[in-house]
Amino acid sequence: MTMKSQDLDQMKDAMSVPWIAGSFGAIAKTIGAPEADGFVARLALEPEVRMLDIACATGNVTLPLARRGPR
Repeated sequence: MTMKSQDLDQMKDAMSVPWIAGSFGAIAKTIGAPEADGFVARLALEPEVRMLDIACATGNVTLPLARRGPR
């Protein structure tokens, strides 16, 4: 499935507002545990891969990453 450039731009604009405002709690509610687990699973990471989560905010993605074994 390919995302249209316009759709991607709209998504980026919608996501930038809470990030700029620092509303990380609002973002955490939309990127919850099931979504974060699914995202990390799709990465198909090797157990010993080294990861750096920059701007991890609430840790919704960091925690599933850590459970899968990346360092």
